[in-house]
Amino acid sequence: MLHDKIWYLRHTFLFLLPLILHFLPYSSASQSPFTLLHPVAIHLERIHARLSLYSLVHSAAQRNPELRNNAGQYWETMEKESTLGRESRDVKTEAERLGMGFEEKANGKAERKWKVREEASHIVDNMVEVLKGLKAVMGQRPPPPPSPPTDNGDSVDEGR
Repeated sequence: MLHDKIWYLRHTFLFLLPLILHFLPYSSASQSPFTLLHPVAIHLERIHARLSLYSLVHSAAQRNPELRNNAGQYWETMEKESTLGRESRDVKTEAERLGMGFEEKANGKAERKWKVREEASHIVDNMVEVLKGLKAVMGQRPPPPPSPPTDNGDSVDEGR
């Protein structure tokens, strides 16, 4: 008896489903790729501006003796910590376990190749290719329509 009721409800649902779907409004999920690339382009422009200013900030920090000493101490500390991290066996085994190892072993002998650095350079190369494609795509867009002329009183009246 319960099986028959469930079977009846199933058939009723499957009969009504197409009718319900027919009367639902369409989704407006179809987006242009340009709308998806615009935030990426804005973000990349911000990154480019920050990287362009880096050399100026570095130069300014080097001109001030106190900032120069603080920066030097900071980078010395970072170098010590990174050296300790790279030389730690625990860090090396964990990195190998995650597939982001520091060294590749060829013929049983460890080489000083940084897999993480190679992967990062590969990612950067891919990003450069995407940016080239983005520039090409953005260059193919039609130019924006001209703005309507504004009369600011500088025009010469030809009727006189």
